[in-house]
Amino acid sequence: MIGVLLCVGLLFGVWAIAMHRAIVEQFNYRLSVTFNENGHALTRSSVIHVTARRAFFAILPDSERVRYYIRGEGIPVRFSNGVLIFVLIGVADPRPRPSFTYEAFPAYWYGRKISALPHRTYQVPEKFRPTMIHFGNIEDPKTVELVKPADLSRVVGEVVSLKSITVELTDAPVTWGVEKLIPWATNTSRVRDGSSPALVIRGVSEGYPYYLYRNDW
Repeated sequence: MIGVLLCVGLLFGVWAIAMHRAIVEQFNYRLSVTFNENGHALTRSSVIHVTARRAFFAILPDSERVRYYIRGEGIPVRFSNGVLIFVLIGVADPRPRPSFTYEAFPAYWYGRKISALPHRTYQVPEKFRPTMIHFGNIEDPKTVELVKPADLSRVVGEVVSLKSITVELTDAPVTWGVEKLIPWATNTSRVRDGSSPALVIRGVSEGYPYYLYRNDW
């Protein structure tokens, strides 16, 4: 029995060292969104952590050998009349392809490390603009609704427009707390239980909770 435990411990240690050495880079970035509400700017943000690891035994081109692991959550935005929407950490619409806002950093597309970039603000292009959602009943994940920029005033019930979405590297800690507003946020099985048709009709991918809350290892 002791020998078995030693072997298991040794294998775990080797795995842990291998995973540590597989890290290509790590960084925190701040995702910020600014709205115009009745002529006044409203800005909210969330800090997200990304770890890029090299995949072992990959037979793909070098650019495809890196996998990105995310810790963080979307941005809750409560307007003056109490209406609450959420800006996710990526594109969770059925189309275009799913993506994450860290892809808005130019280094991502040139094979350079994002963590080596200067700490400046980058505008998020439209193709990486994160999905915005609203719940008819925040207790029920199946009541989710896609909120397009053109629909903001209708959903919020005020004169609201999207002004900007930006990303920037930061040393600030990861933002947590969305589960206080959405208790089921960490339990994605509630969303996937027969809810796909309704979610697709509302224009939101059934995988949207993975863009609302992520705590990858």
